[in-house]
Amino acid sequence: MRDLNKTILMGNLSSDTELRSTPSGTAVTTFRLATARPVKRNDKWETETEYHNIVTLGRNAEIAHEYLRKGSRILIIGEIRYQTWEDKETKQTRYKTEILVNPDGLSMLDRKERDAASPEGEEIAY
Repeated sequence: MRDLNKTILMGNLSSDTELRSTPSGTAVTTFRLATARPVKRNDKWETETEYHNIVTLGRNAEIAHEYLRKGSRILIIGEIRYQTWEDKETKQTRYKTEILVNPDGLSMLDRKERDAASPEGEEIAY
């Protein structure tokens, strides 16, 4: 049996995207995704929010940077990645967890607002 590292998240961007390039020229876009779930505390329902660091590469990164903004609703499929390093100033070990989006693992769920060139009532496809 093969191992599996697969993550599926649906939520809203809690920040705008940041685009950069690797030394070889590959586009990399990062952003934070918020997912919320109801939890019951003291007989009251509250919303608990988790924040996830998301990384997209290549054409997905370019598309994400062009179309996604803070508040955009998306579905992603990817894998969990862990990073560990030593802080040069404090000499403390630092940790970072991020989700690397699969090449076909980004779906935009928002309906695009009607623009001036679109006939009234017509949906605009991405």
